[in-house]
Amino acid sequence: MPLVLRSRFNIFLVLTIIFFSVALIQVARADIFDVPPTHITTCGEMLLPGTYTLDNDITSTTTCFIISRDGVEIEGNGHTITASGTVPLAIDARNYISPDGGNGYTNTILSNINFTGFTTLIDASGNTSTSSYAGQGGDIYLYYVGATSTNITTLGGTTTATGYGGLGGNISITDTALDLSSTTISTTGGVGTTGTNTAGGLSLTYTSITHDNITLSPLNYLQQSTSIIHHIR
Repeated sequence: MPLVLRSRFNIFLVLTIIFFSVALIQVARADIFDVPPTHITTCGEMLLPGTYTLDNDITSTTTCFIISRDGVEIEGNGHTITASGTVPLAIDARNYISPDGGNGYTNTILSNINFTGFTTLIDASGNTSTSSYAGQGGDIYLYYVGATSTNITTLGGTTTATGYGGLGGNISITDTALDLSSTTISTTGGVGTTGTNTAGGLSLTYTSITHDNITLSPLNYLQQSTSIIHHIR
């Protein structure tokens, strides 16, 4: 084959390989929600802020939702996410883009959704750091979420450098008949060589509440109200 034709053939071959590689990557990322917020039917990763509306029940063998931006809301429409087997975590809102000292993603909202069988409902903790700035926990808002015997966690990250750890995140929970039985809520501030930073707070709004065997970490504040203002997006 002449040299010019061979060079053109090689360029064509490389472009063909790149095209099919991109196509395969897109297929593999079918459950990564990198389009504007929309209706969803499977577990996946939320790459954009906004409301993701669940259209059906889901059974999951691993962490169901990964939050990768601030300001993500999952509207459950009354559907249920069920763990199949032992699944430690339902929703991961920790920051893997900035592993050293990144803040947990904040303003995460769960609405009208149920979770069954998960050890931890959501974790929005800040990341540990080797610098003086550890990540702070993200704020979590739960509206009419069914999940008992679980953990809700948004800790401040720790640091090995001179300084304080990260701030603990805040948690707000609203329900008419709020059931926190056997629930562990953790908003502890992170530890640094200088000291421990401030813990997050907890706000509870309900008509009635059950809290047998609840475990609370140290809190910066605890607010309770029986005047429910319905969540409006």
